Amino acid sequence: MKNIKKDVLKYVLGTYIRKDIAFVSGKGSRLKTIDGKTVLDFFPGWGVSNLGHCHKNIVKAIRDQAKKIIHLANIFYIPDQADVAKGIIKKSFPGQVFFSNSGTEAVECAIKTAKAWGKPQGKLEFISLNRSFHGRTIGSVTLTGQETYRSAFGSLMPNVKYADLNDIKSVENLISRKTCAIIIELVQGEGGVRIATKSFVKKLENISRKHKILLIFDEVQTGFGRTSKFFAYQNYGVKPHIMCLGKAIAGGVAMGATVIAKDITSIMKPGMHASTFGGNYLACAAAKAVLRTFEEDNILQNMKVVQKELKLFFTKLSKKYAQITSFRSLGMMYGLEMKDDFASKIADQALENGLIINCTAKNVLRIMPALNLSLKDCRKGMKIIEKVFSHVCR
Repeated sequence: MKNIKKDVLKYVLGTYIRKDIAFVSGKGSRLKTIDGKTVLDFFPGWGVSNLGHCHKNIVKAIRDQAKKIIHLANIFYIPDQADVAKGIIKKSFPGQVFFSNSGTEAVECAIKTAKAWGKPQGKLEFISLNRSFHGRTIGSVTLTGQETYRSAFGSLMPNVKYADLNDIKSVENLISRKTCAIIIELVQGEGGVRIATKSFVKKLENISRKHKILLIFDEVQTGFGRTSKFFAYQNYGVKPHIMCLGKAIAGGVAMGATVIAKDITSIMKPGMHASTFGGNYLACAAAKAVLRTFEEDNILQNMKVVQKELKLFFTKLSKKYAQITSFRSLGMMYGLEMKDDFASKIADQALENGLIINCTAKNVLRIMPALNLSLKDCRKGMKIIEKVFSHVCR
C-alpha cells in the first residue's frame, strides 16, 4: 500500500483526494482490500455498479466479447448498438440514442443538440438549477449550479442562468425569447440528494410547452433503477425532449448515452457530433447484459424489500439523532443532511469500520447501495452505521 501511494502521488495528476485504501477484487456488495480485508460497499463506484461488483452476467458478456472484437470505428455498423438503443427506447420514450463514454459526454451531446435546435430560432440560452451537477467538461460544468466546480476556470459557456429547485417563480423569472432549454436532475445527487417535487416538474413541462423550450433530464445518476423506476422521470409523469444517461448503463464499463425524442432527432446531421469509443463492442456487450439482468432478475420488484428496510432504518435514525436535520429518499437513493461536519466524520468512521458511504455537499450523507443488495449485507451495513452514529454523535 505504501508503494502504491508513493507512485500514485508521483506519477498521477493530483485531482483526487484519496482514501488510504486500495481494493483488488469485488463481488456483489463486498470488496477485498490489498491486505485481505473485506469492506461492504453502499456507494458502489459512485453509483455505477447498480447491480453490484462483477455481476456474473456482465463479467461473462465482457469476457466473451473481448475474445471476438473490442473496438471498431462508428463508420461501420455495430450490431449490439441497435440492441442497446432499442432496449433503452423501449424502456423510455420514442426517439434515438447517441452513445458516448460518460455522463458528462451525454450532457455535451444534449447541449449541442439543443443549440442546433435553438439556433435558427435565436434561442441559445439555458436555464439550469442551483446545486445541480452535470459533469466536468466546459459545457457541462457551466450548467453545474455549484460555483466551487466552476470558479477555477474563468470564462465558460455563455448564456446560462440558474434557478432554484422546486421554486417555479425563479424559473419563470429567467425565461426569455432566447431560452433554448431547461436542464434538471430530478434528484440532485451531488447537491445533497435533493428531490424535485411532482408539482415543480409538471410546471416545468407547462413552461416548456408554452414557451417552446426543450426539457433536458440529466439521469446520469438516477437512471437504471436507482429511484425504483427504470428512469426517474417515470415517477413524475413527464417526459423530456432529451435524456442524459451514464454511470450504471454498462455495469462498470465506461459508457454514456443521450436519448433524443423522436420529433427532434433530425436536428443532428452526419458529422455534427461523434465519439471515437462511444458504443463500441465491449461497452455494448456489457450494456446488453445489464438490460437483460434487470429483466431476468426482476430487479425493480425484488429491490423493494431492501429499499423499504433501509428507508425505515434511516427514518428511525433521523428521529434518534438530533445531528440529523433532514432525511430524503427516492428508491434506493438516501440522503441524511446533518449539522456541522458530522456527515464527513461519519463517512470516514464508517470506512474504518468496513463500510463505504459518501459525504456530499459538505453536510449530507449519501447512501446508494446496489439494487440487488442482499438482506444479510443490508443488515450488516445498518449495524455498522448504527455503531458509527452512536460513537460520533454521542
